[in-house]
Amino acid sequence: MSGPPSEVSSKAKFAREVFVSRILRAVVWSIVLQCIIAVLLGTPLLMNIDILHPLQWIKNAYSSGTWFYLISLGVMTFAQGVLMSKDFLMESPCIRTRFGTICSAFQPRNLVMAFLNMVFGAMIVSYYSGLLGDKTKIFTEDSGKCLNERNLYLIACGIWVGLYTTFHRQICEVRVVMFPMVQQLKYPQVKLKLGQLVMQSFKEAVLPYAYFCLLYWGWGGYLREHLSGFLGVTTDEHSAISVLFWMKPFLAIRCLLYSAIIILSGRIVEVLFQVFLTERCNFLISSTANDQLTLNDVLASPFPFMQRLGYLDLLHVAERDPIRQAELFSLSLPGGHPHNWNRVVTEVLRALESFSSDLNVAICDMNRASNGPLLPSSPVKSVLAESRPMLTSPMNQSSVTSPSLRLRNMSIIQSSDLNNSIAGSSPMLYAAANNAAPKQKKDVDVVAASKQQLIYVLQWIRRKPGINLLFGEMEDAHARHLLLHSQHLSWGVQALAHLAAASLKRDVYGVVQKDLPAIIKTLVQLKSALERLPLHSHKRTMRPGTLEIRMKAALTSAVKRSLYILCNAFGPYLSDLPLSEDLRQVLGNYILYKEG
Repeated sequence: MSGPPSEVSSKAKFAREVFVSRILRAVVWSIVLQCIIAVLLGTPLLMNIDILHPLQWIKNAYSSGTWFYLISLGVMTFAQGVLMSKDFLMESPCIRTRFGTICSAFQPRNLVMAFLNMVFGAMIVSYYSGLLGDKTKIFTEDSGKCLNERNLYLIACGIWVGLYTTFHRQICEVRVVMFPMVQQLKYPQVKLKLGQLVMQSFKEAVLPYAYFCLLYWGWGGYLREHLSGFLGVTTDEHSAISVLFWMKPFLAIRCLLYSAIIILSGRIVEVLFQVFLTERCNFLISSTANDQLTLNDVLASPFPFMQRLGYLDLLHVAERDPIRQAELFSLSLPGGHPHNWNRVVTEVLRALESFSSDLNVAICDMNRASNGPLLPSSPVKSVLAESRPMLTSPMNQSSVTSPSLRLRNMSIIQSSDLNNSIAGSSPMLYAAANNAAPKQKKDVDVVAASKQQLIYVLQWIRRKPGINLLFGEMEDAHARHLLLHSQHLSWGVQALAHLAAASLKRDVYGVVQKDLPAIIKTLVQLKSALERLPLHSHKRTMRPGTLEIRMKAALTSAVKRSLYILCNAFGPYLSDLPLSEDLRQVLGNYILYKEG
């Protein structure tokens, strides 16, 4: 955003207010929805039915424990929403190694989130066990103060699921705000996704519970003994869990139910964030007030979330808003300059060119990694080979040992040849030459050789399978990161094509014609980069349904569709445009409908 510092700060403040207002609405509605789900799943109204005394029935149903849980649920959900909002506000950095991905999961913010989810898991287990008439206190007072292992097992399961879901989302899941293809109202979106989340939560609860069973089978006894010893109590034998505790159907079903509720609560917050953040917003094309946010300001915003809203609104203007199209093509008064169009097309073309250049760099990295030379099998052998390059052939060997056997032109003799001749002719002269060499040069050679040997040792260590898997750079990490954050670029490509086609009827001043060659050139360059991207679904991590593959297909389809729109609209006039011969050949396929 350009302008005075006060104007820029006011517009940035307004952009943050838009984001914060949507986040707060999403958090409030997620609290309300989770409270409704807690009431429906807990069914406290169905317990202690008293139709003759409805007020007393509601009072008994929603006791102090229920209200305490609902208040705690609201506080927990609000804290989770505030911590998760950073993932949606700013774009996550590109991480090229698996070790970096693991380290990023242990940031202070993620650790706080993990602690909240662990407390939240234990709270859900306590609340729903109380609704089922089962107390989850880890101490029993029947025969003295004893440790109840069954309740300890349930609470530990809730804590483990909360911890597991936190780090699983940070390490294995993609945290990107994806806008829907068709804009819908909030209620239909929530209704559709909520039904899918219920079944998905039960499926996702199986794996963490299986991991918990293995952990408790291996270290459950240590946990029970150390906890009882730390608290100074004994273990209640009546609540002891046998070795085959996972074979108990009622206990397993209860743990799976609690795990699914914990996962469902986190998914609801994410879904409502997606619904509220992806709502389209209309921006002004131009404004006389300095503190008002225009479409160009949003497109150039430093916040990726605001940029996506701007590109989405630009596509809406290009496809179905002729009034704002006319305003976009208008001239400034006084002056008669197309400032609105110039700012928008410059910003969109800059983003597309930057993406194409970054994609070309990623392609070069992938090709270099796939076609690069093999690393040395042993660092010692490679260093010895580097230190004795003259002994690789008999001719070189003979030239070193007996330099007088070959004829030489003494006028062009080099210093190395002089040293070799001295070494071959007289040992005393050779020793004198070595003594004459400065010690600093020898020290520099030793340091350089040590550094080279250290590099080879590190390369040799990185070739080991386990170390390479953890610390080796993934050659397609940069390309995948670019594709994950490219949804708004497909909107920008289509918006330019639709605006250029609409300019034939609505652009009375011809402001689009001067930028038409640049638009065509940028689209063809982006198409070429996408076609050269060696990103296929042959890897296990790159299945056909992965988000990166779908984003590449969507962006490629958007570029081709835009080129067809431009060729259909300006086909008879393409010969009049200042285009290179390569661009004309590419566009010829689209004019004849030969490009699939």
